Amino acid sequence: MQPFRKRIRNPKRLFLFDSLGACLTVCTLLAVLIPLEKYIGMPASILRGLAAPASGLALYSACCFWFAGLRWRLLMAILSVANGVYCCVTAGLVIWRYGDLTGLGLAYFALEILVIGGLVWLERQAVIGPADRMY
Repeated sequence: MQPFRKRIRNPKRLFLFDSLGACLTVCTLLAVLIPLEKYIGMPASILRGLAAPASGLALYSACCFWFAGLRWRLLMAILSVANGVYCCVTAGLVIWRYGDLTGLGLAYFALEILVIGGLVWLERQAVIGPADRMY
């Protein structure tokens, strides 16, 4: 666990990890959950609505991975807040559509919220980490 934590706390790798995770979310929402909408319970319009900001976060994280430089802490803080907002919106939609969601849908969204919440925590730890940490 410790080697994983060290690798993921590297700011550049964290941006990459975030970008890849957001890409996975977009692919899952569009290519898996929409075709299985009746087994998930979340309407396709909402799934597409969740895919749009996830796409934006994937692009933002990828750009930060390539171009962040010395301003990485500010960019990571922005990303952390954006991921937190995405998490809250997703949780709100789950609460709103709770009666329509199946067990599979609830499991997917609970897992997504937990994973993104963990990522937000890692990003916050990177931002408030030691001042001598270099990008």
